[in-house]
Amino acid sequence: MKIPKKVKIGPSTYTITESKGVAEQGSVLGSLHVRTLTIYIDPRLPQQQKELTFFHEVLHACLRHAGLHHLMEDKQEEQIVDSLSCGLYQVLKSNRLLK
Repeated sequence: MKIPKKVKIGPSTYTITESKGVAEQGSVLGSLHVRTLTIYIDPRLPQQQKELTFFHEVLHACLRHAGLHHLMEDKQEEQIVDSLSCGLYQVLKSNRLLK
């Protein structure tokens, strides 16, 4: 799958940027910056992990735009997003819905 340079989520268009600095924040592979409408992905990741990280951060953005992130603690949100992004990625890859 080719990760797009931009993705529209809700009313906002996010820029996808590869940045080594994102991984310097601990064990983070990617991050979502709502104020700057940017999704950062560590460029040193293997392609498959970049794709999974992209889905992960998109799901965080979806929760924020739906106002659902306020209903859970950060740790709960992370567990939910991890589970859904892995599941969604697996379904799309296994059924050849990603190019």
